[in-house]
Amino acid sequence: EKAAKSEKGKASKRKLQDVEKEKGDKSGKIKWKKIIQKVLEAEPNGRLTLKKLQKRVIGSLTDLQAAAIEAEGSQAKATLLKKVNSSSQFVVSDRVISLSAAKK
Repeated sequence: EKAAKSEKGKASKRKLQDVEKEKGDKSGKIKWKKIIQKVLEAEPNGRLTLKKLQKRVIGSLTDLQAAAIEAEGSQAKATLLKKVNSSSQFVVSDRVISLSAAKK
């Protein structure tokens, strides 16, 4: 009985994740600032170098979004850097990006 409930719970979670992925894929827009913020919040010290941040942000995208980013190449890296520099949520110092004091 517990196994059946557990399977139902896992199945519903998988369906929810699939729905969320489809919504993200259909919109075609990548919410760069939210993804960057979540990646930095997941770090113990809340800081990452630009190169590590790029890898983790691209790694957190869905397969379809990641494929689109890989096709763009350096343009995607420029977009990421532009979003970081243009936002007051992030602080850049010596190629290290961290959350601003207001967001911590």
